[in-house]
Amino acid sequence: MLLPKAPGVNDVASIKLLNNDEVVARITETTTDTVTVEKVVLLAISMDPSSGRPGINMLPFWMMGSDPSAKITLQRSHILALLPASKDMKDSWTQMMTGLVMPSSGSGLVV
Repeated sequence: MLLPKAPGVNDVASIKLLNNDEVVARITETTTDTVTVEKVVLLAISMDPSSGRPGINMLPFWMMGSDPSAKITLQRSHILALLPASKDMKDSWTQMMTGLVMPSSGSGLVV
């Protein structure tokens, strides 16, 4: 079985914390004991009112902080799992953080 490559600096990662929160963020620095991330969002499940189906929302991780894009240093002892974000999650995160909409594959050239 092939395991995904561990995310490194400048990668967008999905991080599962020991308290069961899952966050998506860009890694800015790693050490043997810590992972520093920026532009952190917390994933939350909510019901879509139009379809009645559950969906995933991205919420600010740092609600009361002065700068929502501030760097946060996480102790590795508080991280349960650290994986590369899926393409869909990375595209949604990029759109939320920058306003850029990533084109879908096979969409062709826009003229």
